Amino acid sequence: MPLSPLVKELIKATMVGSPEGKLGACIINNTPVVTHLFDNDCVPIMYTRVIRRRLRPINLGRVVKELDGIRGDMYRYMVRITINGTVYEAKVNTIGAPRLTGMAIGGGYIVLHRSTYTCIINPISIPTGLEEAVNRLKLPELEYTTVAEDSLEGSLLGSIIRSISYYHPGSWRSGFLYMCRSGATGEPPEGEDCLPIRYMRRIIDDIGLGITGEFSIAGVNTEALIGGASWVYPVFVKLQSTQGTARAYALVAVNHEATPNGYMRYYATGAVFTSTPSLRRLINRIMGSINSTPSVDEVLREANLSS
Repeated sequence: MPLSPLVKELIKATMVGSPEGKLGACIINNTPVVTHLFDNDCVPIMYTRVIRRRLRPINLGRVVKELDGIRGDMYRYMVRITINGTVYEAKVNTIGAPRLTGMAIGGGYIVLHRSTYTCIINPISIPTGLEEAVNRLKLPELEYTTVAEDSLEGSLLGSIIRSISYYHPGSWRSGFLYMCRSGATGEPPEGEDCLPIRYMRRIIDDIGLGITGEFSIAGVNTEALIGGASWVYPVFVKLQSTQGTARAYALVAVNHEATPNGYMRYYATGAVFTSTPSLRRLINRIMGSINSTPSVDEVLREANLSS
């Protein structure tokens, strides 16, 4: 029985990035997806991925007849997926080989084109209950947008991303910023009303272009950003304040060069910021709170005093 498009999205998402984590199922920009770039409103799905069998290099024609004569590697995974407290176990074979990025592969396979090779995902044992559970999900409809750095969202995310000096998958950092009437800043200007925001940012562990490609759901032209860059890193940002929490994402293109003392210097050549509904809600609440707080001068004028 063919898998539904959403179940295929789920299986594909479990096969990239970290071997365990959380995914989000939702309708983003009118498209049902299962993504690592999930917002608080998405339906959470937990997963773990374990290699069960690593086979020797094989003739890929044994799995996909159109690839007869091409050698590649084949792995078998056990994937455990948790939806609404119920655990489903699926068995998945993956085969990969270089120089397949331009080939069209049909059938019931899930094809993931990466930077230098193609990964073909073959779901060999998917429990019926998983398909039924996914089909029963009530997916919220969300809008993701890309934002300019001079916007309020871009000002906040740009301040967090610009402070990255070392790019390594899995590395993270937490800190504080202040959202003021004039935008985000590391130190609040004297006399200006601001609210503190605690942030945590993490460079996502991406294999090839698996997670990077998901930015296309927000309208990001990943190919344009990748061109000319040594690496492209997805960055996850979590924000928390007295007005609530939010998630957002950025895609950063990075180059490197050797310094005179022999160290490598990493520098961003471009970045795209992705705003989510929770981020827009949080900023609206913060700005509403700030704008409803009278300034010192306003308080003095109302008291018939002057500064």
